[in-house]
Amino acid sequence: MGEVQSQTGSGLSPLRFMVQKYNEVIDRVVEGILVPYGTRIALLTYAFVFSYYGFLKVQALFSGLSTPVRGEVHAVVTILGLPELGISLTAVMVFIGVYELTIGLLFLLRKIRAIFFLFLGHQFVTLATLVIARSAYFQEPFLLGTVPWLFDAFAAYILKNTIFIGGFLVLAAVELGQGSPEAATAKSAKMESAVSTD
Repeated sequence: MGEVQSQTGSGLSPLRFMVQKYNEVIDRVVEGILVPYGTRIALLTYAFVFSYYGFLKVQALFSGLSTPVRGEVHAVVTILGLPELGISLTAVMVFIGVYELTIGLLFLLRKIRAIFFLFLGHQFVTLATLVIARSAYFQEPFLLGTVPWLFDAFAAYILKNTIFIGGFLVLAAVELGQGSPEAATAKSAKMESAVSTD
């Protein structure tokens, strides 16, 4: 105990001393890695995910291998009646794949302004499929006969995209805003305060 007190100089309990040291380590990681490289790491992870998922959808044309989410996309295509309009499932899969490859490339090039509505549009359509094809993505019985709530594995896979959206909004605030999440948040709070005092 005496050693802990001599190290801290403030008589902290062992638990508080450990918490303090833990926080200091986190602060060093944030200052040394996340502040200078955090957005670059985030951009690379987004670029990898979208490029890889896009590639998986396109590769079936050349390899003949199975394409991820083909069954789920087929459900949406069928419900929308796209085959009757001459739009095949393969064409839809290739379009989605090329679209995602484009998003991945733009993330790699750090083109946040160019990608802004492309990304949000992609996420909107992705989440909208839960409504369009709810019978394929959710398990019955529905609440009150109409409200889906018990989703299957693929619906959970789609719902996790809300994390993508939240992360992208922070990334856009940092890259296009004042240079830090704190600055962007402070600016938003200042604007809200100005509105409330008017």
